[in-house]
Amino acid sequence: MAMEHDITDEAGFDPFPMGLGVTVSPFRSPKVRQIAVPSTLNGGEYNAAALVTDERNRLKQIFFHPRMMPVAIILDPALTVHTPSKLWMGSGTRSMDHGIEALCSPAGTPLADEVVLAGIRTLREGMLRTLQQPDDLEARRLSQYGAWLAAFGLQARVPMGASHGIGHVLGGTFGVPHYYCTPVIMPSLLRYNKPFTEDAQQRLATALGEPGMEAAAAFAQFTKKLGLPGRLADVGIGEDKFDQISKIAINHRFVQANPRPFKSEAEIVDLLRMAA
Repeated sequence: MAMEHDITDEAGFDPFPMGLGVTVSPFRSPKVRQIAVPSTLNGGEYNAAALVTDERNRLKQIFFHPRMMPVAIILDPALTVHTPSKLWMGSGTRSMDHGIEALCSPAGTPLADEVVLAGIRTLREGMLRTLQQPDDLEARRLSQYGAWLAAFGLQARVPMGASHGIGHVLGGTFGVPHYYCTPVIMPSLLRYNKPFTEDAQQRLATALGEPGMEAAAAFAQFTKKLGLPGRLADVGIGEDKFDQISKIAINHRFVQANPRPFKSEAEIVDLLRMAA
């Protein structure tokens, strides 16, 4: 996109973010297309959007064009053997986040629900097998397939929710690694959303291998097994930052698409305290 528009610095991107109310990309179609060879499980390559932090104001912005989607995605499990374990496991939970937020979204569809649930199940199996045997290429391939399936909601344009929105603030403004945002926020958000997403959460708990358990507890148990941080304090986010996070997050398009609406910044602060 920078080549297409002759952009040479951050200011050149200022006309193009997908802010609130913007539904059509102002970008021209790029002449140069991408081939992606992912080395993590994040799954961003299955999306026609890019998330980039504007270093001038420490805000993460969304850029979108349908032809930003790669023309091909090559999954090479042997390449991923070199990916650090925490990054591999953390990015896998971020990929699960794609599936969970699509599953819980009121804008979801029966097809998207079934595909992302298959992705969550496959990711869980592949990641646990990789944890036990890091050089198991079939386990890594399984994990990659799970990330692909869990991202189906992105391709179906099902809006993500507050885990993504708050995660963008944690990463863009406060420097929390993207792959740690889901394990520290998702359990508390599932509890917050439960009155609005109870059926979806029951199906999620089953996909996580814990039928009958509260989905929040099942997800927290899974991420703990992977050795990932589980609280905001574990990634350097204390209560002194909650007000600033809530002020930014309340206007994020994904926070506004959360299945249980946030009526005020104070409700976001309450959620952050649950995750503290």
